[in-house]
Amino acid sequence: MHQLEWVAGELEQLADELEDTKQTLLLLQDILLRGDGDVAQNVDLHEAARRGDAEAVSNLLADGADPNVVAVGGWSPLHEACIVGGEKTVAALIKAGADLKAKNNAGWTCLHLAAYNGHSSCVRLLLKNNASLVELTNNRGRTAIDYTSSPTCSRMLMEALRQNTRRRRRRKKINLFNWLH
Repeated sequence: MHQLEWVAGELEQLADELEDTKQTLLLLQDILLRGDGDVAQNVDLHEAARRGDAEAVSNLLADGADPNVVAVGGWSPLHEACIVGGEKTVAALIKAGADLKAKNNAGWTCLHLAAYNGHSSCVRLLLKNNASLVELTNNRGRTAIDYTSSPTCSRMLMEALRQNTRRRRRRKKINLFNWLH
């Protein structure tokens, strides 16, 4: 019985390695077709972001990797980092100029992904850098609030939405006051 368990474990590991290889090949194919800069560097950036390896991401960005290179399905390195919850990785990508409003082919933003996966530290960081992200919708018209199951993420998203609403109301009052005078 132990031998069967060992074989099952080996097969599972092999399947994981094949899936990783498949994802890398799809990413490489997509970047080659687009002709985006240094292919190896951009593939490595996606891979490092997917692993949540902040040090590797920072080094690749310092060497000139594009923080906004888009791969299969419209995924950016920031999307990848928000799935795994790598706060330091997300911070490095934001600092390098990653597009916070970028959407994948399903219309999901990085905030959708961080909220969906319950990564409150990433949600906090994204909102700190652009609170209007909370209002962006995916292709189904849903915001990040609609997908979070984390009470902490939900509170942060609702508070950002309330603050945005207050800001809009203040701007309307100021505009109305200026128009009247």
